[in-house]
Amino acid sequence: MLNRKVGTMVSYPIERGTNTKAPSKAHRGGDEELTQAYVEVRRGKRRGDNEGWAMNVPWYSNRKGFTLFEVILAVFILVIAVAPMIQAFGPSLFATAGEETTIVLTNYARQTLNRVATLDFKTLNDLVQTSQANPVNLDSLFGAGQESFTFKGASLTPTVVITDASGGNGGLIEITTTISQVTLKTLKADY
Repeated sequence: MLNRKVGTMVSYPIERGTNTKAPSKAHRGGDEELTQAYVEVRRGKRRGDNEGWAMNVPWYSNRKGFTLFEVILAVFILVIAVAPMIQAFGPSLFATAGEETTIVLTNYARQTLNRVATLDFKTLNDLVQTSQANPVNLDSLFGAGQESFTFKGASLTPTVVITDASGGNGGLIEITTTISQVTLKTLKADY
């Protein structure tokens, strides 16, 4: 029964019926008869007879949980697997917050640009000719506070500048709307 060096584990599959590879009668389905030497070794009286040898028992016979080494190894493997994912998705999370601000400001700038562009060419060209177009007073065009808005606790008002884009020939103006870091431009012609 005692024929393996310490540190090696031998496991035998337990099957129904006769298993001739099993090291004892218990593994073959019968009752095991304990010898006096076996009982004394188990009680620690004859330890010298078996020094350096281990008994053939299934490796899973007295396991009740995970060892600390197994837990640390599993955590280490998870950290190695999860760290690149965090590095890959982290910048996108921060970029999303910045993109939200850009999208909201772009939409408000587009809204103001469209409102100014829908005014007739003569009204806009008169602003350019009378030097009231750099910047345009939006309150006089649309009413007090109509173009102001609040975003993330800050009150913002778009700045609109209208310039002559025809090179002095008339008939073409450029409308520029700016809110914080967002600037939109369009051209309007007299047709």
